[in-house]
Amino acid sequence: MQLAPIDLSAGSQSVIGGCVADGSGNPQADIQLILRLVENPGQEDGLIIAQMRTSADGTYRFSSLPAGRYSLEAVGMGTVAADVLLDGQHEVTRDLLWNPPFPLGIIQGWVLAGGSLPRPGLQVILSQDGIEQARTQTDDSGLFRFAGLAPGNYAVAVPGGPAPLPDIRLESNGVVVQDIAVPALTPKTISRYLLLSPLPPGQPYSTAGSLRRNPYGSKPIEDAPAWEELAESRLALALLTARLHKTGETAGFSPAEAAQATEVMLIGDRIPETIEQALQLAGCQVNRLGGAGAALIESFAAAREAATAPPEAEAELPPAEVSAPGPATQKSLGHYVLFGPPGHSATLANLLLAQDYLLAFSPCVGFAAGEASVASMVTIVGNTAAVSQQVEDTLRESGAAVQRVSGSPGEVAAAFASRIAAGRPLV
Repeated sequence: MQLAPIDLSAGSQSVIGGCVADGSGNPQADIQLILRLVENPGQEDGLIIAQMRTSADGTYRFSSLPAGRYSLEAVGMGTVAADVLLDGQHEVTRDLLWNPPFPLGIIQGWVLAGGSLPRPGLQVILSQDGIEQARTQTDDSGLFRFAGLAPGNYAVAVPGGPAPLPDIRLESNGVVVQDIAVPALTPKTISRYLLLSPLPPGQPYSTAGSLRRNPYGSKPIEDAPAWEELAESRLALALLTARLHKTGETAGFSPAEAAQATEVMLIGDRIPETIEQALQLAGCQVNRLGGAGAALIESFAAAREAATAPPEAEAELPPAEVSAPGPATQKSLGHYVLFGPPGHSATLANLLLAQDYLLAFSPCVGFAAGEASVASMVTIVGNTAAVSQQVEDTLRESGAAVQRVSGSPGEVAAAFASRIAAGRPLV
């Protein structure tokens, strides 16, 4: 299904609404209506602007519409109102006659995680012959429902989930119950994860090392797209560093690791919608700080202004306030870079010195020894006043390979550079 880009700026205030009723005047509830933007009179295949179902009294209302030519389609009947002209300012009423050519049916069911746990708030797509016909959202009980359907074969699917369930045969005036099984919810070990787009495929440590040695120097023209992606990654990481220093959140480059978080913030525009859908399916609350270049800077600034906690509250953490990890039962993270307490100037210095290392190896980045305890590799950045020797020892006892990077700024930078040159996060 292709969605039309529409201008919802101030002044785009047309509304189209009305009532759907049968020939006897009885209101028809739960009828799915599709609003299309068309270019020519009589056109029926315009771009889909919005979809909705009629309410219990048969009414519908599409609002905030720009000027243009529209058509209304009722699922099961086709086009029911053509050439509806909107001026971008006034409301237009179109009452619709519900008179389908044959009795219509219903496909419904529950979306169940792990085969038994209902999943509310997930999108479900109904398709026929590979073409999307409608979509809806599961209710609080995990139930989805498509009504007013013509007889035929259908498929249903959850975006980001398993392959569509095909060959659902709906007879005239029939009701088919078809549950959808999705993977069990991913256990949540992280509160909030800020997900960065990974570097271009290939050998990221080589690319990052080249950029570190000769930033934006002479490069072959054919490499420009990869360098543009790398530049965007560097900008996103630089902006994120300032935020992490204030908030102590966890960040990284892995959607699989992000799935272990209760809340996930997608950084930038290069993370595809399929990953967002997969994270929602894993039970994550997903938001996005979008934009590229200057637009991404503005997104970070707006998020900072919207934050309710004052920055000073984060800076009051006492030194070495990194709790010792508990015993790890399973290694669900790959490589974790553990910094000292957020808000400390030494932690900020280490975050800045680690930029190329983080780009090169795409680890999970955070400040919580408990999170680090479920990683198979841990790089501690900072001295024992920032991350205690007890924490380091406990991480080793949990089965992780652990190395510490500390010292003067020059020594820390040299340690990261040697690992990038070797192509290994631990040496």
